[in-house]
Amino acid sequence: MLYKDRGMAKWQGLILAEHKKQIQAAVKKYNSEVARKNQMSDEEMTTILQNAFNNRKTIKIQLNTLTNGQYQRDLVGTIKGFEVGTLYIDNSNELVEVEIDSIRHIEYVENIKWFE
Repeated sequence: MLYKDRGMAKWQGLILAEHKKQIQAAVKKYNSEVARKNQMSDEEMTTILQNAFNNRKTIKIQLNTLTNGQYQRDLVGTIKGFEVGTLYIDNSNELVEVEIDSIRHIEYVENIKWFE
């Protein structure tokens, strides 16, 4: 009779112990409170938005809306288009429609080179 290899089953205990700690750390980080950023003036926001759109830069946007008393996570992406009062942000997963009046803070995201 030949030995029946259990495949990944024999490593399951090791993988679960290590990944459980990683998952708990990631959940804790994700559920942490989002810091309130300074409200930017319309001129500051316009300058950053124009530069980001013209140069295809990635930006991070904090909306001025609260959910359960906390600010939402920043929306990260590139500007794909705009209409009067509305931005269209591509965040790699979907195209998100953002009302310009609901923006609290905008900042550039440094692009990390894949080869570094």
